[in-house]
This record gives sequence, structure tokens and C-alpha cells, in this order.
Amino acid sequence: MGEVSARTELREALAAALPAYRVTGSKGVLDGVTRPTVGVWQQSFTRRTDWGKDHVQVGLEVWVVVPTEDPDKADDALDEGLDDVLAALAPLGWADWSECQRGVLNDTTHGYNITVTAVATIGD
Repeated sequence: MGEVSARTELREALAAALPAYRVTGSKGVLDGVTRPTVGVWQQSFTRRTDWGKDHVQVGLEVWVVVPTEDPDKADDALDEGLDDVLAALAPLGWADWSECQRGVLNDTTHGYNITVTAVATIGD
């Protein structure tokens, strides 16, 4: 990953790998989901002294959500969505996922919350 926000870099990588999905970097746009959607947010930065002063570990939250409020219909669509997102993350050398949790975003939108950790470069 280059000297760009890990969120932006991950959003762009997922958008390229998932052309049938709407991929966004803003949590607010997940209201009114009309097609499978992936949202990416930075959650934390951790300084890793063993990596040198110019690298940080970035914690990201990735949601994959589907446009149905019916839990039974959502599960089938989410199985496919989760598989697609995990497959898109697999080739990235600078980011990896560690956990996926089923949930309901904004009390209506069914999805999976995927914990992703990335390495970012800071400074010149």
C-alpha cells in the first residue's frame, strides 16, 4: 500500500474486484440499500515500533450488506456476498481479514461486519 489512506486504498481495491457491488467509504450511504453494497471505514491506527517509524497498523471495518429486510432471504444473499468480499481480500498483500460477524446495520440492513487489518506508510 502506498502513502494513501488505507480506507481509500481498500475501497478502490474492492471496487475493482467487485463490479456488481456498490462500494463506498462512507457509513451514511448504507441507508436505503438497493443492491449488494460494501462499506469501508478506518477504525484505528496502531504504531508498531518493530516496523519502523514510517509504518502503522490500520484497523478497518468492512460491511457487506444486501437489500432485504427478510432475514431468511438475506442469509442466502449474504453467503454469496461474504464469499465475494473474502475472495477480493485474499490477493491483497497489505491487508487481511481476521473475523466476520453477522449483524444488522442501522436496525434494518442485514450484513456481515468484517474486521480487516492493513499496513500503511506514513510520511515521505
